[in-house]
Amino acid sequence: MTTPTLPTPAQPDAPRPTEATPPAATAPAGPTGARHRRWPWIAAGTAAAVLVSGGAVYAAQHKTVQLDLAGSTDDVSTFAGTVQDLLDQQHVTLGDHDVVSPAPATKLREGTDVVVRYGHQVTIDVDGDKSVVWTTALDADEALGALAHRGDDVSLVANRSQSGGRTALGIPLAADGPVTVVADGVTRHVADASAGAQAVLQDLGIQVGTLDRVTVEPATGGDGSVHLVVQRVERTTRKVTRPIAYGTVHRTDAGRYEDLPAVVTRAGTKGVYTTTYRLVTVDGKVESTTVASKGVTRKPVAKIVTTGTKERPVVVEQPAATSSSSSSSSSSTRSGSSSSSSSGSSSSSSSSGGGASTSGVWAALARCESGGNPKAVNPAGYYGLYQFTPQTWHSLGGSGLPTDASAAEQTALAQKLQARSGWGQWPACAAKLGLL
Repeated sequence: MTTPTLPTPAQPDAPRPTEATPPAATAPAGPTGARHRRWPWIAAGTAAAVLVSGGAVYAAQHKTVQLDLAGSTDDVSTFAGTVQDLLDQQHVTLGDHDVVSPAPATKLREGTDVVVRYGHQVTIDVDGDKSVVWTTALDADEALGALAHRGDDVSLVANRSQSGGRTALGIPLAADGPVTVVADGVTRHVADASAGAQAVLQDLGIQVGTLDRVTVEPATGGDGSVHLVVQRVERTTRKVTRPIAYGTVHRTDAGRYEDLPAVVTRAGTKGVYTTTYRLVTVDGKVESTTVASKGVTRKPVAKIVTTGTKERPVVVEQPAATSSSSSSSSSSTRSGSSSSSSSGSSSSSSSSGGGASTSGVWAALARCESGGNPKAVNPAGYYGLYQFTPQTWHSLGGSGLPTDASAAEQTALAQKLQARSGWGQWPACAAKLGLL
């Protein structure tokens, strides 16, 4: 196999020799032979040029960049052409809320700084209103600084309901700085809080209950540390009752005499209205009060007053028989003087007999007027067996009220009144008894 001959610069148009056209055997040694002797030098020069060019390409593609991955910075030697290529080589996957600077399509150059920040979902409390936001801050202090524009009183709220009872902020408490812990009225300073809120509280022996609140508040002291605050929360209930008045029901009883006073057949009972309040206390102070329930917890029971409607029967006793007629008959056969004497005696006997015969009538009159009750009182102002008015009673010589006197005294004064004014003093009952 013959060695190919490259054209020289002095002969740009000379034909390129090929293996199919070997040089003539008789050709004298001259310039053509000299060109064949220069080929190794030309080949060596070409190889050197290729090596130099390849080295330049290698140098252009290789670079050292600085990768800041969530606060952890490393120098990375790479052939990656873009930021995205670098992230792929480093197995860094970005989520919807993560950010990278410069943009993923940016070409890398020697010394480029690539910063990656992961998104954190945190709960914030701004002047008492809670909301969930995303932040790419490295720690709580940086997040509070970024959120300060939302209000004067902004804090991060730890979420314990979705972390198995652990105190989770959703973001590191402090990347490498101190923190001030406030709990149960005691303030403690922790030099390194990089282990997180849960670890800090455990190291201090602070137990956090299910309802307790854990928040991170901006630094207020001269040390510049954020405040990790634990608040004790309690939920209690309180009942407040008030009475409900009962009513009165009036009933009639056909089996009870109408002249008897009304009687309470069932005592009344007050009802109860109960309001239950739900209280939330934070560090011993009431934060909120809401009504949990309200309503009647015991109904009132009405008082029952019974009045009789039965009319008391009237019993009239007949006067007892006397011997005045037989005495008159026997005395009529005597002498005139005896007859005269007998007549006077008969007249006297008749008068006294009349008084005796009315004893049963007074009992019947008393039953009709008062039911036979010496203590009976009529709301209209009548008292005793015969329903005297106080004025009439006093005019007959009685003292106090008729109900203060015995039945015998009341009967005696009633007879005195009848003798003075007649049976018309008791018009209804006297008529019923046939005395009028």
